[in-house]
Amino acid sequence: MIRVYRCWLQAAFAAAILFLIVPPNPAAADDYDDCANLDGRAAIDACSRGITSGRYRGRDLAALYYNRGILHDDPQNKLDDYTQAIRIDPEYASAYYNRGLTFRKMNRLDDALADYSAALRIERKHDIYNNRGVAYEKKGEIENAIADYSSAIRLKPDYSMAYYNRGNAYSDQGKSDLALQDYANAIRFNSRYIDAYYNRGLLLRKMGRKEQAIADFREVLKLDPSDKDAIEELRELGAGP
Repeated sequence: MIRVYRCWLQAAFAAAILFLIVPPNPAAADDYDDCANLDGRAAIDACSRGITSGRYRGRDLAALYYNRGILHDDPQNKLDDYTQAIRIDPEYASAYYNRGLTFRKMNRLDDALADYSAALRIERKHDIYNNRGVAYEKKGEIENAIADYSSAIRLKPDYSMAYYNRGNAYSDQGKSDLALQDYANAIRFNSRYIDAYYNRGLLLRKMGRKEQAIADFREVLKLDPSDKDAIEELRELGAGP
């Protein structure tokens, strides 16, 4: 079975820090700064104190809700805080984006698509296009997904994840040559992309290109010697690691 895309969440916290604005009163800044710079419960408590202090308005207050939303583990708490951030600052692209990520994890795909689209109206970014493409693909809207992956690649031509996702979509459509090109580019820009090697190996095997498939599964095992799927594929192909 083709390994499916695992949604990219790593950019979320970095984006939160970038959107923080230093408050005008340095003496009141401790909770605001701690909200951005601490971890776990201490950071959540600092965000909450900042929110209830009455010191912050506008984007500063929205950023406190946004950061607290990122720090929460519970999806509903995340949604509540991102929604507050958006209510305060309707042009807060990252709040729409991260709320969209949360909706996608909850499998609320229409809500996720609406938020990704809102974020893109404010700010055209490669990762937003990529994640909207994932939501479209999960809904079975493959052409829309491919269009979004292509937009992500236009904005960031070395974006290996979008090549990989588009390769999977092309593979699902039976467009093997296009899929192979995209897997090759995913690997070109990330030589340790295990899933790209693996999925390309599956496709090559399906196409009857046994030796090339074996080479890809062996690359998987070079990167992760314990990968059971690659070991099984090689066994079925009559090859060792």
